[in-house]
Amino acid sequence: MPVYYSGKKFHYRFRVKGKRHYGICEGCTTEEQVLAYEAQVNARLREEVKAAQEKLRQEEQKIAFNNNVRSLVENYRQVLNDGKKVSLADAYALYSRKLSRKRKCSDKTRKQKESYWLDFLAYMKETFPEIIDLDKVSKAHCEDYVTFLIDCGRFLKEKKVSLKTHGKVVPVSYEQPFLIGNKTIKEICSVIKSVFERLKDDAGLLANPWNDVILPAVDDSIEREIFSLHELNLIRNGLAKNHFCAPLFTVAAVTGLREGDICTLKWKEIDWTSGVIRRIMRKTGKGVTIPILSSLKVFLAGQPRVSEYVFPEHAELYRRCSSKVSVRIKDFLENELDIRTTVQPENRKNISIKDLHSMRHVFCYYAGKAGIPINIVQSIVGHMSPVMTSYYQNHVVLEDQKQELEKLPSFLIFNSVNLDQEEQRKRQELIRLVQEIPVEKLQEFMSIAQKFTMRDQEENVDATALHKAS
Repeated sequence: MPVYYSGKKFHYRFRVKGKRHYGICEGCTTEEQVLAYEAQVNARLREEVKAAQEKLRQEEQKIAFNNNVRSLVENYRQVLNDGKKVSLADAYALYSRKLSRKRKCSDKTRKQKESYWLDFLAYMKETFPEIIDLDKVSKAHCEDYVTFLIDCGRFLKEKKVSLKTHGKVVPVSYEQPFLIGNKTIKEICSVIKSVFERLKDDAGLLANPWNDVILPAVDDSIEREIFSLHELNLIRNGLAKNHFCAPLFTVAAVTGLREGDICTLKWKEIDWTSGVIRRIMRKTGKGVTIPILSSLKVFLAGQPRVSEYVFPEHAELYRRCSSKVSVRIKDFLENELDIRTTVQPENRKNISIKDLHSMRHVFCYYAGKAGIPINIVQSIVGHMSPVMTSYYQNHVVLEDQKQELEKLPSFLIFNSVNLDQEEQRKRQELIRLVQEIPVEKLQEFMSIAQKFTMRDQEENVDATALHKAS
């Protein structure tokens, strides 16, 4: 019986899930009170047993869920990313939206990086279609892709470009059957690795699968060459007939500036008083201060100020399509001077070995031969090599730069190799006087100077015609 009377007190006795429970019905004096008390105790005990069983069930489920290492990892991954998944298809869009500590890259660089990721994405879809999410990519998948790049080149062989013909933009595509160099492979993998690294938390990655992937050495990459002394003489003589390339090579030879920095050089970046060019490099974003040689000062002062840019034609072309500047330089070197600018390794596309950037190497090479300290050269050209930086941390003063730069050999001075000292002195004095002319008188002076220039050109034309007639 569930309740009974004994020893002048009411007692309860029952079983719950096979366990016996009994006790005194405290404060109960009637049968109704005893039955209610017994029912209350019975219900409470049954709830406690039910809660204990549920807890046990959950513990058993957790043990089963974490019964191996993979389950443990997956469980922890779910905690990291709140149960969300990042697919390979959506990864690059998410990556590009995230803030980066690095400076913002150009549209050209951004498109190049995206093409690297799309190549990897296409490879994974074709080779490992079961891998959909970022967290499922393993080191083995990455190594397989690197092997494919080495053996076969890009996975996506079709390259799409836009050509402008007759005022219309026409989409064109072609196959890229060539292999790619180890340097390019390293660049591709570096971009892909950065996507995984930046999305580690979003995708719940415990480690970046690219961390320990071995990439091919880059020592087989073909380096850009400097111009030989014979080629420098050819260039110097050829510049007299090529007015487009003349400013580019003239400035590059004595400053080490890159193509884009010369084309977009602005008048406000030239400090005539201090005799320097102060500019933020387009490629690195680093500011440099470059002394202006006396011959370069004469050349720059002779450029007409019709725009904010020193070379407006070059600036307009470079900003519209930078590759067209490179094409004209290549045409000048190959077709006019017969200087070979590219090589083609076996099963690979042409690789540029000589262009305007080679003048930057020429500048550094001959500066070294002239005995100019490497820290002086580094401060001028803005090199960011960690090795160079670690060895040459000395502070460089402007006067040291100017004095050392005058040591450059004369054959690098393309624009004024035959100027005698007296003529140089007169031109420098004229430049000084121009700088002191009041603003309201500048237009009047420019008109007078242009008359002299036009008269000189007319005399040259008349002399040429007379010579041909004779």
